[in-house]
Amino acid sequence: MQSKGLCIRSLPKAEWENSITDDRVRSDWIWLLAYEGFRHGWLNDKKGLMAKSFFKPMASRNVVFYDPKKNVQKSEKIVKAVRGASVRNAFAVAKMFETLRGLNNFTISEGY
Repeated sequence: MQSKGLCIRSLPKAEWENSITDDRVRSDWIWLLAYEGFRHGWLNDKKGLMAKSFFKPMASRNVVFYDPKKNVQKSEKIVKAVRGASVRNAFAVAKMFETLRGLNNFTISEGY
């Protein structure tokens, strides 16, 4: 995200790298950040964890959890798409009311 200019400020990479330990990758969520971060070169593997027993089997089989083809879209693009859908829906509703108003003899029976 940072390389694409999607971050407001710089990321605490050094803090993340220092917090990634062999014990932590075996006990909490940080393993995924570490694995993908090291694999893509986003983070430095200062402790050589990719060569150890937790990551080595995944890395040797080229296991991937992050698919760059499924990137998160920029907010601007999503907002524009939602606005476009809202405008199309508003026109569809207006057309529906216009059509209904043209039915002069449209009544609802009391039993319904």
